[in-house]
Amino acid sequence: MTHCGRRSLLSLAFGAASAQFLTPRWAQAVPELFGQAPPVGFEPDVIVPTLDELLANAPPARGNEPPYRDEVKLARLILSRAPTNATAFNVAQFYYSLSTGLMDDELGANSFTYGTEWPVRANPLIVSFFDATLLRTPNGDITPWCAAFVNSCIEQGLRGRSNSATIGGTRSAAALSFSDWGTGTEKPTQGDIVVFQHKRKAANGHVGFFVTEVENGIYILGGNQMPLRSKLADGTYEARNTGEINVKFMPRDGKDLRLLTFRTHPSLHDAI
Repeated sequence: MTHCGRRSLLSLAFGAASAQFLTPRWAQAVPELFGQAPPVGFEPDVIVPTLDELLANAPPARGNEPPYRDEVKLARLILSRAPTNATAFNVAQFYYSLSTGLMDDELGANSFTYGTEWPVRANPLIVSFFDATLLRTPNGDITPWCAAFVNSCIEQGLRGRSNSATIGGTRSAAALSFSDWGTGTEKPTQGDIVVFQHKRKAANGHVGFFVTEVENGIYILGGNQMPLRSKLADGTYEARNTGEINVKFMPRDGKDLRLLTFRTHPSLHDAI
C-alpha cells in the first residue's frame, strides 16, 4: 500500500471538463446563510424527500433569494454529468471534484457548495443520494448519508453495464450494511470500500472509499465526512450529519470509530 501526502491526495479529483454551454444564472447563487448557520440535518425517523417532493413543496422565490426550484435544477444537472459505465470510485472522484471547486468553471462559481450540507434547507444533491437506497428514513442505527453516497456512486457507475444486477450496492442507508458486502480483504487498493464501527454503539458506523494507507491510519474519500476545517479529533463520530464530500484521514482506532473491515469486488476496479 502506498503512502502519500495531503497535496498529492488532492490530485485525485478529475479536472473539470470544458463547458458545453453558458452557465445559467441560477448556478451562481450561494445557498442562503451558507457558512454562517448550522447545516440542515436528516432527523431520526423522518423520511428524506425525493427531488420531486422537494419541488412540489418548494416555496415561491422571495426578493433576491435564490429560488429552491433552480437549486434543484442545478442538482439534476450535476447528477446528469456524473460518469456512467465507470467504477464507483470514478463517480466519487467526480463529486469530490465538485466539492473542491474544480467544476466551478463548468457549472457555476458556487457549484462547490453542492458537495456539502446547507443551512436553512436540505442540499438537493445530497437528498438525491438516497435514491440509491430502499429506505429513505434514517434512524438511530444509521449514519446519515455516508452509505447513501457510496450506494449512489456504485449505482451510477453501473449504468450502462450489461451485468449491473449482479454487482450492485447494498441499497441500504446503514453504513454497516457494507460490512459483509463483496469480499473481505487485508490488502485494500484504491477504490475498495472501508467500513468503520462505533466503539460504544455497535449499530453505528461510517463507510467510504479507500484512497491510501499511511502509518497511523487511512485516507478515505466519502460523503458525510467531517469538514477538513473541523477541530474535532480524527475518528470522531457525530450523532448528527454535519459533513461534506472530501478525502479525510481516519485513524484505525479513533476517538469513536474503529476500523471494522475492508471490502472489495472486481466491479470496484473494472468498468465492464
